Amino acid sequence: MASPASSPRQGDVLVHVFDGARSPFPAAQRSVLYHLRDPFGTFAHRTFSKESSLRFAGVAARSGARSTYSVIVSARGYRQAGWFPIHVKRDATEEFHLMLLPTRGQLNFNRSTWSALGSSDPALRDLLTRTASRASAARNLYGELLESRPTALGCFLNVWEILRGLPFSSGNPGTYMHAALSFEKSDLQPDRCFLWCRKDFIDEVKQAAVQGIFMEVGAAGLFHPGASLGFKEKRFGQANLQICFHERDTRSEGGVVYVKTEFDVDYFRDPLSHFLLEVAVNSITGSVTDPRQVYCLRWMTSKRTAGEVFDPLFTVVSG
Repeated sequence: MASPASSPRQGDVLVHVFDGARSPFPAAQRSVLYHLRDPFGTFAHRTFSKESSLRFAGVAARSGARSTYSVIVSARGYRQAGWFPIHVKRDATEEFHLMLLPTRGQLNFNRSTWSALGSSDPALRDLLTRTASRASAARNLYGELLESRPTALGCFLNVWEILRGLPFSSGNPGTYMHAALSFEKSDLQPDRCFLWCRKDFIDEVKQAAVQGIFMEVGAAGLFHPGASLGFKEKRFGQANLQICFHERDTRSEGGVVYVKTEFDVDYFRDPLSHFLLEVAVNSITGSVTDPRQVYCLRWMTSKRTAGEVFDPLFTVVSG
């Protein structure tokens, strides 16, 4: 007598969709198309929904190379977002938070105006005030940056928020910085920023590398001219902070030595993807790494990998 067929190995995939303001996506007004691709590249599940969350139930849980799925969400007027790889486990739920940015998304700085910084981030306002000779000058320079170069400010705020979440001995990254914002285009760019940091900040980053948060980057000056020492965060699969020290470019004040320090966030962690899909593409197209996309990727990967909330002082809204 033949034995009864065993029940298939299955699990669930739960997807939550958010907008650029980090709020549940208004799917009731604009439907979301949810795709779940199977390991063979075909659609295992595909559906429109007016809900900002969707559960794919009863997804086959396989092993080996056949075990990886991907999920993609899209809506008209928004850039699609997704996640790969997804390993479905038997009788378990894999949960993801994805962000849809408007195609013509604009940076919104309501929480980071000069008046708002007093309550939203006093440490940052103090740093900005120390940058200029007096508070009124800092306010004017900062206001000009916000109005005329919003993507450069977005880049800096991404970096600042990442630094705030790293386990340095001082919880306030501003304590390592001096004259941090010159407000010059050469120092604050849409894809990187150059700050003056105390020389002992190098030891802090080295200690973070010992803890497994960073890895040292060989030949740092190859993609960062002038840099002699570089470290790249390795906590996530995407949107990791890179810190490069220009040790030959220093300044002293009050007996303290400061080193020119370059900060940027790469879309991809592995060097090959970073070069082929980011550096090479930017070189061909003349574009640069977009702080809006960095924000989106960092928010999604922080939620998935570490259960953290990436909360820079801006959002992305429809233009």
